[in-house]
Amino acid sequence: MKILVYVAGVLGSYLAHVLIRGDNDVTLLARNECFKELKKNRFVIRHYIQFKTTIDKVKVIDFLFKEKV
Repeated sequence: MKILVYVAGVLGSYLAHVLIRGDNDVTLLARNECFKELKKNRFVIRHYIQFKTTIDKVKVIDFLFKEKV
């Protein structure tokens, strides 16, 4: 399933992580510094309770074209 996560904050990032692990085609819409950081360093989540770090492959966009909706 193709899914767009509109907010790439803490909750949106975790939602995207769970959806990616469920074999969904996830795209994050991020802006400004968040977009630059995701493009540069990939999608990294540090799980403090489980003492692990996951790196997911995710598409990142910073603009949503009207005809794509």
